[in-house]
Amino acid sequence: MDESINKASDVNAILQAIDVFTKPLLDNAPKSKSPLKPVFYKEKKQKLKSMAEELASIKARVESIMAPPQSSNTLDNVM
Repeated sequence: MDESINKASDVNAILQAIDVFTKPLLDNAPKSKSPLKPVFYKEKKQKLKSMAEELASIKARVESIMAPPQSSNTLDNVM
């Protein structure tokens, strides 16, 4: 039981780290003062945004795996 609690707390810590990492990526973008840099920053911002979205989808999958089963057709109920 302690091992499953440790795994759950590890997963929660990972999910919190993903949140901390992705929030600034989605909210902020570097501001450029040079006319040559906007394209570079736009590409970097798009890459960071896609990485953040991918991390968010991973987080959602992990949360769905860690969620308790919602179905009433578990093996215990059938037997």
